[in-house]
Amino acid sequence: MNHKVELSDTLSLNPPATMLAITRAVDQAAQDLREKHADDLTLVPEWSPLEAALPEPEWGGWMFMNRNADPVPTLAGQPGPGEIISYKHGITRKGLHLDARGMAWIPHWGDLLARPETTRWEGPVPAEMVLHERGHYLMLADLGAEPGTAYDEDYIAARNTRLREAGYTVIDGRI
Repeated sequence: MNHKVELSDTLSLNPPATMLAITRAVDQAAQDLREKHADDLTLVPEWSPLEAALPEPEWGGWMFMNRNADPVPTLAGQPGPGEIISYKHGITRKGLHLDARGMAWIPHWGDLLARPETTRWEGPVPAEMVLHERGHYLMLADLGAEPGTAYDEDYIAARNTRLREAGYTVIDGRI
């Protein structure tokens, strides 16, 4: 599984070919990951915590990221909620970490790269309170969206059109 994209002088002089090479490499890497982790239950979407935490019109903006089944300690070092299920909003890119009841937990990452076990969690708190405090709803408004705006093919296509019209190059490498 080699996903390295060689950007030779020829490719770099040909932007469409460069974009195609990058897109193909991303697509192949995504397919390889899906095959490699097909039996990994931490990647099986679980929507009931999100459904318990937020009103139904807001569900369409969120993506399931993963679940952390390891016991998670609180900031005080006490046992936490057990499993944490993580979501990311497609438009604001804000993360939301919920327990099975739909209550939010705020990660304090510690030395995540060197010692991932240093992560501590603060909570539980209502999910909407976390989203308000972290500016999620303000970001949506700034981006011309509402809490009920779905992150779907139509939204992505319209966003990409706006970016291209503004002079940006858009690489589409969806997993």
